[in-house]
Amino acid sequence: MRKLAEFSVDNPVTVNLIMITILVMGVVLYMYKMPKEVFPEFSENQIVVTTVYPGASAEEIEKNVTLKIEEAVSDLDYLEDISSTTQEGLSMVTITISPEAKNLPKLVSDAQQAINQIDEFPEDADDPVVKEMQPNIPVITVSLYGEINLRYLKNIVDDLEDEIQTVSGVSDVRISGLPDREILVEVQPEALDRYGLTISAISNAIREHNYDLPGGTLRTSQGEFLVRTVGKSPTAKGLERIPLITTATGGELRLGEVAVVRDWFEDESSLGRFNLQRAVNLTVTKTRSGDAIEVSEAVRRLVDEYRDRLPGTVGIGVFNDTSVYVKNRLETLSSSGVQGLIMVFAFLLLMLNTRVAFMVTLGIPISFLGAIIIMAYAGMTMNMMSMFALIVVLGLVVDDAVVIGENVYRHYESGLSPREAAIRGASEVSWPVIAAVATTVAAFMPLLLIPGTMGVFLGVIPKVVIFALLISLLEALVILPSHMADYLPKTPPEPSRLRRKINSVIDGVISRYGVLVNHCLEWRYVFMASALAVSAVIIAYAVLHIPFRLFQDFEGSQFYVSVEAPPSSALKDTEELVKHVERAVYQTIPEEELASLVTNVGFLMGRGKSNEQGENLAQMIVELNDLGKGRLRPIKDVMDDVRTAVQPFAGQSTITVQAVQSGPGGDPIYILISGADLDVLREISGQIQSFIKDFPGASDVKDSLEAGKPELQVQLKPQAYALGLTDSMVAGQLRDAFIGAESSKFQTSKEDIDIRVRLPQSRTNRIDSLTHFMVTLPSGRKVQLSEIATIAKNKGISAIARENRKRALIITGELNQDITTSKMLSEAVKKKFADIPKQYPGYSIETERGEVEDLNESMAALGSAFLLGLLLIYFILGTQFKSYLQPFVVMAAIPFGIDGVLLGHILMGQDLGLLSMIGLVALSGIVVNDSLVLVDFVNQRRREGSPRRSSLVEAGMVRLRPVVLTSVTTMGGLFFLAFFASGQARFLSPMAISIFFGLMASTVITLLIVPCLYAILDDISYMVTGKTTASRKSGEVLQTQGG
Repeated sequence: MRKLAEFSVDNPVTVNLIMITILVMGVVLYMYKMPKEVFPEFSENQIVVTTVYPGASAEEIEKNVTLKIEEAVSDLDYLEDISSTTQEGLSMVTITISPEAKNLPKLVSDAQQAINQIDEFPEDADDPVVKEMQPNIPVITVSLYGEINLRYLKNIVDDLEDEIQTVSGVSDVRISGLPDREILVEVQPEALDRYGLTISAISNAIREHNYDLPGGTLRTSQGEFLVRTVGKSPTAKGLERIPLITTATGGELRLGEVAVVRDWFEDESSLGRFNLQRAVNLTVTKTRSGDAIEVSEAVRRLVDEYRDRLPGTVGIGVFNDTSVYVKNRLETLSSSGVQGLIMVFAFLLLMLNTRVAFMVTLGIPISFLGAIIIMAYAGMTMNMMSMFALIVVLGLVVDDAVVIGENVYRHYESGLSPREAAIRGASEVSWPVIAAVATTVAAFMPLLLIPGTMGVFLGVIPKVVIFALLISLLEALVILPSHMADYLPKTPPEPSRLRRKINSVIDGVISRYGVLVNHCLEWRYVFMASALAVSAVIIAYAVLHIPFRLFQDFEGSQFYVSVEAPPSSALKDTEELVKHVERAVYQTIPEEELASLVTNVGFLMGRGKSNEQGENLAQMIVELNDLGKGRLRPIKDVMDDVRTAVQPFAGQSTITVQAVQSGPGGDPIYILISGADLDVLREISGQIQSFIKDFPGASDVKDSLEAGKPELQVQLKPQAYALGLTDSMVAGQLRDAFIGAESSKFQTSKEDIDIRVRLPQSRTNRIDSLTHFMVTLPSGRKVQLSEIATIAKNKGISAIARENRKRALIITGELNQDITTSKMLSEAVKKKFADIPKQYPGYSIETERGEVEDLNESMAALGSAFLLGLLLIYFILGTQFKSYLQPFVVMAAIPFGIDGVLLGHILMGQDLGLLSMIGLVALSGIVVNDSLVLVDFVNQRRREGSPRRSSLVEAGMVRLRPVVLTSVTTMGGLFFLAFFASGQARFLSPMAISIFFGLMASTVITLLIVPCLYAILDDISYMVTGKTTASRKSGEVLQTQGG
């Protein structure tokens, strides 16, 4: 490696141009080309098939739609799982694809083709919509609230939507709380009877007058012309003039004579509320390359412009602005990074010459900005995970520079010129430095193999760390030697009085360390046995006392209050209940703590699942001010108070209070029961729910099987079939009358508007409206429905869940994991209800779902990653040392580093989690670096003829400064995140704790236990072969066994 060092020293202009290019490109790309967001976007690797079947019950849709779709897609390549939810008017089938699939769009196309081949699909059902599930995380939501005419509000919303769509980086604008415009044709039933008309016939007549139809091509001497018959854009007045039939007197019967035509809005299926007022919400999502902060700022500017245009009765505001979280979290992490950088520089100043400290520290911005360049061209974003990765690597990127810089300066102080010191010092430790970086990369690289959504989410960390380490290696080997040769004085300057004092203290510590390590070598077997005993005690205590959970909770500022009213509730009934709950929330949370309260009535947002729709559903998004900024108590206390305050309004409804999910993963409580009979599923669920509700920490426990709206079930009598009727004919006529027949659509510049024909609502809002309904026979004669059919009341099913093509019931709930973890609850349920399959043949219970399933899969993947990392590290070390045994000496730091991880979690009162384990895996590559350099130095001294004892003591004393310095700089970079993290940054603190305390323990191991273990293995080698490890490697005995 001497030639590389010589190139660096002899070409300072080239080296500086490389450095300037990295710095300038990195800054420009970070400021202008790198999007900012809270968490990295990730694909769910799922395909969703949505089918709307208006007016049909859940059981009817399951039979005629869901089962057929599940059958059609069952042979799809890379299929991992099929699940579905069927509810009134809607079927949603979710197809989970294996992570091995690389071409998801092709699989979406394959699913569409398979579904297109389904025979006997219900005529009244809409065509299934097949699409890839996209995360589409909202950036900001704009709310228009107050009292205003719907038509006027529609114009405002359309204009605002158009302007938002023009903002760079905006992907979509979703509008909720505003019904779609439609033209409704309400036909009088007496007119139908009088003129022998049907709703279907009227619908067809309207359709024929509103089609734009191609008429072919006309070829003339002047050229070709397309011929098109253009229908008129319909208006209410225009539709009234449409002729239906010719009367007996020869006149035309027009639509306006038998129907009322209104240009208005569809019946509301959902509505929005903002701070206790009716509202229309516009939710803005960004493109994958969009910057959340820039999109939010542009939308806020538009909102300010619109605020002056609106009448006094209408307000406009924003909520759920994720750019605030992006800025706050990135600022928090940036602050931790800056504080860590200051600590790193302070330690470098303390331990090294001032000029060397500056030159070594320069490696940090070079490494960071170099990593940012690679990230930008790899299409990555700046988010909490990538920022955290940079903080993790903050102290690591100076390790190689510290080793090289300290070695160069040692030679410089011994009398070499700056040029020769730079060349010799850099080349002397180049291979150990490369091996040290390689072992760290080897530990992080297997983390890229974690599968699924969790792997995509967490895979950002190893990518960024590896990028930064590779750039830091380039800086240490190419840029640093050039700078040291150029900027060190020709002769070492006389140290200042302060530096002399510092050096005196350091020399004293090194001297005392030499005595200590010599004593440890003398009693090496006793010392190793004691260390192993302490290690065993720590591991035993941790196994018995430290719980394990997927992710740690963080102090967020949002939570949900979800409302499920009785299934028969109309939208206005649900809204009335919501108003009471809203007032309870307002009265419970002080004004200085509450930022906003937004309610959606008509649907629920699921945790990691599809949204649920229904007029009996509602969800409030409660946004609090940040802790310390008006709010003095943690969000858990606020949620507990709200949970108590809203329960008196529950009655027959279910009201739950849910935390915002911390990272990807399923529900903390998720029990799946499979079987054919819904009544049996309900019985089993009741037993399990009773058990869970009594479990410490469990709350808001419910299942997915709920009674639907009351049904009036129509069963045709035999005489109906004799009259030529069929079930589908009668169902079609009832649907046309009560829901409406969609006659046609027409397009405006902004939307498609439906034309719907039905009976007046005043004639379809009573039960006798059904019994007296006149059914048209194939002959044209009409009979009353009650004459040809029986009508029975029954209870329907609100929603039917299916997993892997079997009916399923899902029990979910919230869990205070400070009391009980998901894993503990899962194991308790599994043990308690182990006999269910015997008691109920054909039924099964799966307890390891949701968060527990994610935890098990992630831990299995991490275990594989850890073993693969160890194999790679052993391979690198074996190649470096040309020895089978010495890698074990270096890797001895790893198990003792694990002790430090466990001890750190005990001292910090933290549960172990997935990020703790990732920190542990990463630690395995970091902790061997110091041991590697120390053992390499011992081998050099022994090859030169030094006795083993003196080689070990001298190596420890010479390498004490860089060993301590590399460890302390890494720990300093993580110090504030490990001890003082707040808000969402706490989500990442377990990994920081693992590395900080693991590295602290491994530093002691490196300096004391590694020399002892080296000597012990050398003893064993001598006893077995008569040669020492070093002598076998060099081919000759270099020392006697003594010492």
